[in-house]
Amino acid sequence: MIASLQSFIRNSAGRDFAFIAATLVVAAMMVVPVRPGMLDVLIAVNILAGFALVVFVALAARTGDLLTFPVVLLVTTVFRLALSVATSRAILTNGQAGEIVHGFGSLVIRNNITAGLVVFFVVAIVQFIVVTKGAERIAEVAARFALDAMPGRQMSIEADVKAGDMSRQDAKLARDALRKENNLLGAMDGAMRFVKGDSIATMVMIFVNLLGGAIIGTMQKGLGFGDAIGRYAILSVGDALVAQVPSLLSAVAAGILLSSVSSAGSQAVGSSIIQELARDKRMFGALGAAALALTLFPGFPAPVSLGLGALLLLPLIVAEIKRKAAAKDTSSGEDDYAATTNLGEPQQLLHATVYDPYVFAGHPSDLNRLERDGLANLMTETITRVVAEIGFPCPIFGIRADPGLPAGEIRIEIEGVHIRTVKLPSEDAAPYVASELGRAIAVEYPRRLHADDVTDWVKKMEPRYPSLAAEAMKHEKAQVAALMRKLLLGGVSLAYGRPILEELVATPSLEGDDMAQVERRIRQRLSTQIATRQCDATGTLHALHLDEAAIALLEAQAEVSPAVSDIIAADEELRRLAADIRGWRAAHADLEKVCMVVPENIRGFAATLVQDAAIDLPVLSTLEAAAAKSMKVHAKLGLSAGEQSIGRFNH
Repeated sequence: MIASLQSFIRNSAGRDFAFIAATLVVAAMMVVPVRPGMLDVLIAVNILAGFALVVFVALAARTGDLLTFPVVLLVTTVFRLALSVATSRAILTNGQAGEIVHGFGSLVIRNNITAGLVVFFVVAIVQFIVVTKGAERIAEVAARFALDAMPGRQMSIEADVKAGDMSRQDAKLARDALRKENNLLGAMDGAMRFVKGDSIATMVMIFVNLLGGAIIGTMQKGLGFGDAIGRYAILSVGDALVAQVPSLLSAVAAGILLSSVSSAGSQAVGSSIIQELARDKRMFGALGAAALALTLFPGFPAPVSLGLGALLLLPLIVAEIKRKAAAKDTSSGEDDYAATTNLGEPQQLLHATVYDPYVFAGHPSDLNRLERDGLANLMTETITRVVAEIGFPCPIFGIRADPGLPAGEIRIEIEGVHIRTVKLPSEDAAPYVASELGRAIAVEYPRRLHADDVTDWVKKMEPRYPSLAAEAMKHEKAQVAALMRKLLLGGVSLAYGRPILEELVATPSLEGDDMAQVERRIRQRLSTQIATRQCDATGTLHALHLDEAAIALLEAQAEVSPAVSDIIAADEELRRLAADIRGWRAAHADLEKVCMVVPENIRGFAATLVQDAAIDLPVLSTLEAAAAKSMKVHAKLGLSAGEQSIGRFNH
């Protein structure tokens, strides 16, 4: 029989029939008398349904997981109201409504009707004025904003499709997700009216039960007014509370849903809250100190404040003890360290072999510490971000434990060459190392792009642009790789594949000046994306300018035919200019996003000058920089005046 029931539930028609049957039962409860024993069962289900709504919302990671929530909220509200009608009928006709109602009433009233009524109204007012009204306002504003933003979001999807940045299938999924989100917010705006009406109905019912109980007790059962009120007050308050508690839980669940900002792939609400609150350990120290300070207030119980202070300071103390133990225990760190698998797989690190071109090395104790702090997950997130930025698959770093290296340092090596040394901070070392490794990938990997990488990139583009990809690969792979190296080093993301493929198809050759022309046309088509990528979160482009003498020098040298490296070796002024640029960039290493802006006619030469000098500084033309919302010029370098004016320009 159990197997048959499970098969019935799994069947779609069976689920639909069960929902219809449950709805009819709820409607029947308003008319058909229900026995006290069955009322206990239904009341227990009602309370558990309130808890279930909170759990349902708290564990959902995406808005798409909650599309049925407004319907569930409506059904549970109607069920709760029908149950209130059934319990009111039982109270007034039988003088009893089951053990749960009597137990709730006795627990709250405690032979004091006034106290019981006050407790109920406090709960009711908190739900109605605080939770329900707040959630209702959030639902109203969210629905209005979603409706206002829908045309713009739809136009954005269509623009991405036309630009080739989104396939038709992806656009269909995006439009479907947008429609579902708008439907959910609109439905929640209406569903909150159910919750609001439910809280009002519960407050009215307690007066109806008290008044009806007083009339029935005095006129039909011959009780005194005080005895009638005393008898029916326990049941009335109990009935109101067993309805109010799940109603409050439903309002809280709706408030959590409307207040939380969810997106695809995000964590559940509870995990996100705990992670954000515990992100900075200094918060525990501040809270612990504040709790201990409460001891100084007259009348504040010292055991309470001392206990809270110790509890809050405990995580900070434990973290500090672990940090010091890890720093001292270097010998055991060598034995304990075990690096096992791929950085692309969370929780694990890749042990370096002689075949790994990308390696970071460190003392075993430091690597132990980084692994405990979750470097693997952070590296996965960093590589994912870098791949999205440059539009190209990124290499995987291997890890080498080297007891000969000094503690507190991580060495980044690429193809056997020491690229940079990362000094480990005392706190939050893992995020810092992940950030530095991501920067090393973004800067160094484009310099080492080869033909096989180009093949991989074209294969990624084939499903979306099959004809363009096939035509583009008629060029020599080595020439295409050289073009892509120039694009990546120039700050162009290869994620926007259609313009790049179209220009490759339209170009018969990539020899000599033809490659420079193709690069220039691609940059012109992607000028907005190039500028936006170099801007900070506020839309500001941080720039370095050159004075007129330096620009004149570059213009003159750009017309010379030999390679840039030969020109630099033979020209003292160019060597000095490159050294000044390198020194300025090193002095402003804290600027994560900064670029050099020069006239269009010398951008290519200036970019090659910077790249040959191994300076991490993208070079943009003035036309490309004009696409930025605003530009802040940090300095103007010259041949004679050195570093000059600083200013901001709004476009």
